[in-house]
Amino acid sequence: ISFRHWSFEPTYDFGYLEDPSDVSNSEVLETFQSSEVSIESRWARDEFFIINDNERLSLGTDRWPVVTVKYTHGFQGVFGSDFDFDKLKVSIRKKMRWGRLGYSYLTLTGENTFNTLPYPMLSLHLGNQSPVYSTVTYNLMNYGEFASDHFASLQYQHYLEGLFLNRIPLIKKLNWRLLGTVNAVVGGLRQPNRDMISEFTSDGIATLPVGYFTNGKPYVELGYGVENIFRFLRVDFVHRMTYLDNEKARKFGVLFTAQFQL
Repeated sequence: ISFRHWSFEPTYDFGYLEDPSDVSNSEVLETFQSSEVSIESRWARDEFFIINDNERLSLGTDRWPVVTVKYTHGFQGVFGSDFDFDKLKVSIRKKMRWGRLGYSYLTLTGENTFNTLPYPMLSLHLGNQSPVYSTVTYNLMNYGEFASDHFASLQYQHYLEGLFLNRIPLIKKLNWRLLGTVNAVVGGLRQPNRDMISEFTSDGIATLPVGYFTNGKPYVELGYGVENIFRFLRVDFVHRMTYLDNEKARKFGVLFTAQFQL
């Protein structure tokens, strides 16, 4: 159980309508506050741990998926909070072994926001415009490119170990390992939340628009890479498959990661 109070004071032009049902008379607001309580529960059957005094390190679970459920409620009026709202998020993560084909991690996530809110309080999908690969972001998505009040996502990483590269005599000595990735997300922005977005701030300056998924089409990126280069370097080659006509969309990227694995 956790409590959070936070304030939103943008450093860019932003505005939302206080009363979206009366656009002509509604005041355009640029800041807000939120006070919220979250209850989160995690189920992981047969999970293994290494315990040292007060420290506990999880080694995961092989046979069963890890299920996490999180419910969040916002309280209007508490410490100046501006909104009442409810969110529900469910995540399922499973490690799968494929014998000589290696192993993989699959993560399925879904979230729904039940109320009308300014888009920074909805699900802003994490983009990545850096040259560093991240397993928790969409690596060819721009910052703020998509927002949703309900979404479902899939993240899949498959590690082939030495299945192919160990069969190449000279490459085998390098102990490089191949991997493949899939990142996909699809969601929507209901009309009341779209109506709340103001095209202008109170000073008459156009705001930066937020993008959203159209006609149920998912955002998809596919990748492949090599890890264990010099025992620590990983290189990923990522292709963006959808929404290629978006402004400043990157169709292909080469990203790097430093990691240490047994």
